[in-house]
Formats: sequence, structure tokens, C-alpha cells
Amino acid sequence: MSEQVPAAAPARVADDDVWQVTKHVFAASALIFLVTISLGFLNVFTAGALPRWQLLVHLHSATLGWMTLSVFGATVWLFTGKRAVSEAYARRVRWLARAMVVAFVGLIASFGIAFSQGGDAFYLLAVFAPLAALTIWAAAAFFLDQLRHLSEVTTAHLLTAAGFLVLALAVVFGNVMALGRAGILSSPDFAGTAHVFGILGYQVLVTTGIIEWVVVRERGGWTRSGAFQVGLGALLGVWVPIVVLLSVAGLPEDPLPILLLFGTLALLVLFGLLFLGRIGVRALRTNPLRSGVEAWIFFATLWFAVGGVLSFPLRFVLGDPAWWMVANVHATMVGIVTNMIFGVMAARTRFGRPESSWAQPAAMWLTNVGVVVFVGLFIATGSTHGALVMGTGVLLGVGWALYSLRKTPTKTETATKAGVETTD
Repeated sequence: MSEQVPAAAPARVADDDVWQVTKHVFAASALIFLVTISLGFLNVFTAGALPRWQLLVHLHSATLGWMTLSVFGATVWLFTGKRAVSEAYARRVRWLARAMVVAFVGLIASFGIAFSQGGDAFYLLAVFAPLAALTIWAAAAFFLDQLRHLSEVTTAHLLTAAGFLVLALAVVFGNVMALGRAGILSSPDFAGTAHVFGILGYQVLVTTGIIEWVVVRERGGWTRSGAFQVGLGALLGVWVPIVVLLSVAGLPEDPLPILLLFGTLALLVLFGLLFLGRIGVRALRTNPLRSGVEAWIFFATLWFAVGGVLSFPLRFVLGDPAWWMVANVHATMVGIVTNMIFGVMAARTRFGRPESSWAQPAAMWLTNVGVVVFVGLFIATGSTHGALVMGTGVLLGVGWALYSLRKTPTKTETATKAGVETTD
């Protein structure tokens, strides 16, 4: 007998066409993530730092291919839900997904080719960076427009929609850098910083939004505290351009670095504490010894508290140690983002074929123990060998997800198997 989907897990999308799109998006993101994992393993056995082209492919295959594609699939699921949608809606979602996969794969490959070959190869970035930006802007516009059509708008809807809007703004600065590399325009010094901080704002918005969607059993619309959290996250994502505008408006340059630094720190900590108070405590009450959706979300929330809230003040208390950036990036991308994505995939695959009883919990524990091992070894010795444990867990998780996604039943099959209410 198949296991019943827990009450906290999202219900199946009623529209079969949109439900299939989520399957294909999750599968594509998992396949692209194999590039990230492979380069992570390669770094363990390579003397010195990765060449820049490999580092950029490693980074963007994670942030675009793994995180953004998966978040797009999860947000489509959240916004569609059990409501009846038109064929035009399903077609728009399908074409958005296809365009995003093509643009992201092209951009990831362009980073590798351009930074390894140089010269005219940088024109590839000038083609695929704007194409990727257009797909992200289209996704942001789609989700913002859909807010008008929902019978009930929750804080999770606002967080994810705001996250895509912040990402769309962040990729503008990424495009400025890409076009600058191609010699098409001059890239201002702050473009890179604005891009990175925009990605940070996007990341905290969408991860907390999806965690909230999974955790909150009862609905009831958005709350004022949730809306305040949305505002803090959006402000974090555009904080660098705001500081630059203040500089242009005549603010003395001396306090600008302090304003940028402590403003970012204050926004991030306030955002994190508000999320943990509103939702995080509920997520952390789950027993992590139980495998499945809630256990993945437990670890995502735990790493958010450690890597997303506590580590930033710790960075400045310790005097910005050299190990902090690498440790924090991996604790964030694997600890928060990957646990969150596997949690959504666990919810998605519960509606498919029966899966192995050992693969999912083994992947979860190897991944999270691996993050601890990686961070601990890197801080203590500078070694990246902890990536072997962490990467093995993530690789097993990708294998489990792809195996479980291979078949998507119809609404009738799902209703019969899992007892899920469907609407036509």
C-alpha cells in the first residue's frame, strides 16, 4: 500500500498538462545539477583553485539550472494548485518552461566557452544572457499577473512572486556585466555587487516562500507580518542600487560602504528572524528521523537559521575570515536550497510510482552530514575533501528524484492511489 501524502505536503495540480510541466522542469533541473556535482568532485582532485570558466559553470549551473528551474516548477505548482485553468494558461507555462531550459543551458555553456576560449567567444554571453533575462522577466510578469486571478493570495504567493521580480532586476546587472565582457558597453563597478546582492534577495524570498507553502497546513490569505517579510526581502535585493542612487543624489561617499554593509546585515537578520518566528519554528518541530517532505524542509529551515541568519553576523565578529565565503555558499546552496528542492520533489514524487525505501533517507542524511563535514574540514584545514561526502549525498538525491519522476499518473490514478481531491 502506498503511503498517504502528509497534510503539510502540497496537493497535486489539478490540470494534467501543467502537472506534466512540473515533472519536466524538475527533471531538467536535476540533470543540469549533475554538471554542478561533477565539477564539485573535480575540484576535490584538482590541485589549486578551479579555472575561472569551470567555477562560473559550477556556480551558474547551480543558481540557474538547479535553483531557478526548480523554483519555477515549484512556483507554477503553488500558483496553479487545484484550480481549473485554461488551455492558454497551460500552453503559456509549457512555453515558459521550454524557453527557460534552452536559455539557461545556453548561458551555462556560454560561460564555459567564453571564459575558456576568450576573444569573440564572449559574444555568446551577449546572446544568451539577454535571452535568459527575457525568460526570467516573462516568468516574473506571469506570476505577478496571476496574483489577480487567485481566489486567495497567501504570503507564500507574495514571497515567490516578489522573488522572481527581484531576480529579474538582478539579471539586468548580470547582463550589463556580460555585455561589458563582450565589449558592447561599459560595465559600472557596482554591477557585480548589485547582481550578487540581488541574487541573495531572490534566494531568501523564494526559499522561505516555498518552505512556508509546504509547512503551513491551514490557509487564510496573507498576513501583515508576512507582507513585511516580503518587503524586507525585496529591499535586500535592491539595496545596492538604492545606495548607489543615494550616492548619485549627493550623499557623501565615506558612509556609503558602512551603509551598504550594515544595511544589508540588518535587512538579512530582520528578514531571517521574522521568518523563523512566523514559520521556521513550526518547520523545526518536525522529527528529522522521519524521511520525506517534512524532514527535507526541517533541514532546509535549520540551515537557513545557521547559514542564512547566524553566519553573517559571525562573519564580522570574526573579522571576515578567508574561509567564510566558500563555507557559506555551500551551506546555503546545499543546506538551504537543495534540501528545499528535494523536499518539493519528495512531495511531487509521492504521487508517482512507489520508490525505494532507502534511497531518499540515505540521500538526505549523506547530504546534510556532508555539509557539516565539508564546512568543518574547510574551516579547519582548507581542504575541500568534504565535498566527497556532500556530493555523494546530493548525487544519490538526484538519482532518487529522476527515478521517481519517471512516471506521472493521471488525476484519476492519483485520486485512487493517494486519496487526493481533484477538480475539473
